[in-house]
Amino acid sequence: QRDRRTKVDEIFTATPGSQTARLYGKFLGTSLATLLPILLFYCIGIAVIGAKTGNLQVIPIAIGAFAAISLPGLLFVGACSVAFPAFIWVPIYQFCLVGYWFWGNLYKPRGIPTISNTILTPAGGYMSLGFYGISIFPVEHATKIQGIESLALLVVLALLVVWIASLLLKVKQSRA
Repeated sequence: QRDRRTKVDEIFTATPGSQTARLYGKFLGTSLATLLPILLFYCIGIAVIGAKTGNLQVIPIAIGAFAAISLPGLLFVGACSVAFPAFIWVPIYQFCLVGYWFWGNLYKPRGIPTISNTILTPAGGYMSLGFYGISIFPVEHATKIQGIESLALLVVLALLVVWIASLLLKVKQSRA
């Protein structure tokens, strides 16, 4: 929508390069832009822990933990944040995203169905418990296999969401 409003969409359609490549580029760009401040604060935390403990082994462990726990959910939410606003009004998407975040990650099941205790939750509960034995959010039991399944599911779904959005945008463009 922003591309249409700023009239950049016409430039994109006039230049070589597929719409799918542009959409994946937006996905990676927005994901990296979101990742940068998170990673900066995370690195500060790693530095503080490393300085307090004097143990440099904290660095590879922390990098692995970040890649396994935070990155898959960030990619999934980033893919949805690039794809869905192409089809629905941005304020509605933003409202739904906030509701989804609390319902899908932080809500402990008490009668209302939720994905917060499934491998689809992007908060990383299955990865943290399965790989590191640390329980976060409503996840109470997880194996390494479930951690791998959750990680793979979130990454594959992120790529799939962007791919499907590119196909739908092609259909939408051909009808216009």
